[in-house]
Amino acid sequence: MSTIIKKLWNGELNPCNTPYGLTKEYERLLDTCENHRQRLLAKLGKENEAALEKYDDACVDITSYCSEEAFSKGFSLGARLMIEVIENPYYERKTVE
Repeated sequence: MSTIIKKLWNGELNPCNTPYGLTKEYERLLDTCENHRQRLLAKLGKENEAALEKYDDACVDITSYCSEEAFSKGFSLGARLMIEVIENPYYERKTVE
């Protein structure tokens, strides 16, 4: 059996590339974004499409950055939580005989 650490090392676990279920809520939000984008593009005109593409790229970059930071902080919080539980004097350590 492979440990989580070994799976991470071997590239078997990659939280960033783990697909998530496309829920109805996700699809609804995606449709809403696309509808607003199309309406905005219609108002901006074809001559401003490149500017909108650059804006889209910047939005993707900031979303990626925020997702990475949230993952990192959540992972750290989880590790600190585990340390606190293990170091708690009321935590009963049971030995296997």
